[in-house]
Amino acid sequence: MSRSARDIREALARKIKDEISGPALLRMIAEYDAWMVPNSFVNVGNPPQQYAVMFTDEEAYKLAQDQFGDKNVPLEYLQIPGSRILAMLAGSVDSISINPCSEDSIAFPKHLLPELVKWGQAIEVERTLYSVLHDDQGWQTIKNYDSYYVPIKQTSEGTYAPLPAPDSKGRNLLAVFTFSDALNAYVLDQHEGVPVDVTIYSGGNLCKWIVDSNCDGVVFNCCGPGRPAAFAKEFAKEVLSYA
Repeated sequence: MSRSARDIREALARKIKDEISGPALLRMIAEYDAWMVPNSFVNVGNPPQQYAVMFTDEEAYKLAQDQFGDKNVPLEYLQIPGSRILAMLAGSVDSISINPCSEDSIAFPKHLLPELVKWGQAIEVERTLYSVLHDDQGWQTIKNYDSYYVPIKQTSEGTYAPLPAPDSKGRNLLAVFTFSDALNAYVLDQHEGVPVDVTIYSGGNLCKWIVDSNCDGVVFNCCGPGRPAAFAKEFAKEVLSYA
């Protein structure tokens, strides 16, 4: 998930020119680890509205500080991953502004913030999936997530069965996706863009389903974006062991 400030600023500039999709930009924002966020909100208007501001780098931060003053953009700031900012802040403010006063500035008004929360939560889960076997932390996060996408197909018997993740060894691996852009990448890569039926699971229900299935394992986001996260079937039992 490594992103640089330059990557983000280029993506912001491309979005302003309509050269990059909204989902692609939001994923990059959520994946960037080094956002600079003042330790207070900017209050504007009467009654006041709360604006959260976030900056890609010191240059953008200083430019806004010169324009708005130390009261609104204080010297003290936090450095936080984008996914955490969106998951925690987007639901509690009236707007989020990125690099205000810069040429690549973009703002998200209140009606768009619920979607940003979803992006933050999805990338937080992806971060956990990548690390959980190494640090043994975040099992509850995986279990609590409530928007896993599972593509399915109708069988000749009229029932529905999950679609598999591609595997060169011929194993029966379930394909699961953390967000719609990852599902779309799979549909494009494995099904030539033809839409598929989808069931949405919570983490607990997903893992119960995996345990009861005859699969060999599960692959999250098998076709990107980002790197897939693959697990043996026992992974589901481990998730379910957390109350």
